[in-house]
Amino acid sequence: MYSNAYAYPVPLSERTIINPRIRMKFPAVQGFRNPELQQKINEKIQDTVYKTIWSQGFEKDPDLMIEGNTQIALNRSGVLSVVLQMHFGNSPQTVGFLKIKALTFNLKNGYIYKFEDLFKTDEDYLTRINKIIKRQIVERDIPLQKKFKTVERDQKFYLTADSLVIYFSHNEYTPGNFGILEFVIPYQELKDIAYEKGPLVKMEPQKMAVGETDNGKTIHLMPDQTLELSLPTNPSTGYTWQYVQKPNPDILKEARHFLVAQGKNPGSPSVEYWIYHPVGIGATPIVLQYSRSWSKEPPVNTFQVNITIS
Repeated sequence: MYSNAYAYPVPLSERTIINPRIRMKFPAVQGFRNPELQQKINEKIQDTVYKTIWSQGFEKDPDLMIEGNTQIALNRSGVLSVVLQMHFGNSPQTVGFLKIKALTFNLKNGYIYKFEDLFKTDEDYLTRINKIIKRQIVERDIPLQKKFKTVERDQKFYLTADSLVIYFSHNEYTPGNFGILEFVIPYQELKDIAYEKGPLVKMEPQKMAVGETDNGKTIHLMPDQTLELSLPTNPSTGYTWQYVQKPNPDILKEARHFLVAQGKNPGSPSVEYWIYHPVGIGATPIVLQYSRSWSKEPPVNTFQVNITIS
């Protein structure tokens, strides 16, 4: 079994289709410790490119020309969302049209997320999203050529760092000169209906803040998140926070340690901060005690959190 089979963000290289009538660039993942998983993802991207090309009658129409590239919409927290963009046209006679195909991968196993994977099964997520889209249609004054009905359970979408993007095919709801119709929905609007094990929940803020109310808890951290631990202190009393057990340096590395005074007067309380960066996959505790280093008295307080990174 491979461990730490992918990096954050996953390294990407560029592939190019060489053909007199095709100019298409698309990505390939690299740097995986699991070559089978890497190949699985790359083959799916490549197959999608070629299937999209053939579906437009490329072999039957000798005048059809294709130019395309790829937008990397998201590459973090174990999720890769790529948007393949292809322009089809009989150059130079016609304007042609744009077709996009998005793929959102779970980098841990190569699974391609479906729209229904994003939401809790017991929530009427279609109704919620339909309301958001209808509101945006009015706010943006979108020129529909037919009335919007509903998103589907297999709706086309991609993910960005902060939003779900729903898109519709060229000429599906809007005139051809409008381009691809997209609706950007911030994750914050979907937080309560997002599936707890789905990719939307993985898009947590880059910083995870932990404090005294988290004492005794297990904290789940993404490999690209920073951990900020803060605890109240008052050095003027002689008491300081000291490690009982430092985090495993192969999993979590301390980057900074500093104090922030909470008042201007001498002896005012302060807040002590520790900033940690994940460097590996696994679990490690952080244990601190609040005591006087020179005293034999037992500590007046102990703080422990267990950090898991996956």
